[in-house]
Amino acid sequence: MNLAVIKYDTEKYDFRAWASSVLGFEPLENIHERADLKAYEDVAAQINTCRDELTSGFGHCKPIYMDFIQSVIAPFYGGINSYQIPPSFRFHFSGKGSSAFHRDRDYGVNPGHLNVWIPLTQVRGSNSIWIESEEGLSDFSPVELEYGQALIFDGPNLCHGSVFNDTPSSRVSMDFRFSPCRARD
Repeated sequence: MNLAVIKYDTEKYDFRAWASSVLGFEPLENIHERADLKAYEDVAAQINTCRDELTSGFGHCKPIYMDFIQSVIAPFYGGINSYQIPPSFRFHFSGKGSSAFHRDRDYGVNPGHLNVWIPLTQVRGSNSIWIESEEGLSDFSPVELEYGQALIFDGPNLCHGSVFNDTPSSRVSMDFRFSPCRARD
């Protein structure tokens, strides 16, 4: 299994509403227009501001997040040995740069772990994550998902990253790594 898309109940696991509430902004696709972010000339400072807000506000979302992992993800793998908490929060602003293509194992992530990537906005084309189909092929293509879909992929071993976002829509997403009890059926 290199890539698997799963659907989940956004009423039960409404990560988007939580993020909008914490960030004090809707719609998330336009987060790049939030007035206070424009005070920062550096896009990294804008991203860090938003990321820090979500990380600080994670306590309110933690029970929903933990239930999501146990009820939605774990059944595919006969359970989960361990998982990342809190998740990583990512922002890819409209009209802004890319992130380096990499394999998570290059940063010390266990090659037996898997990634779950949960976009809180619709992702298409250049506002999405780009992933190779098999390790070493470098045949990158964007993942296209709607809110309510999550991608499970072999992030430690598949090269992935982002390209310049030339769409009018910013991407807001969260992701985490986990150690499955067994391979997915």
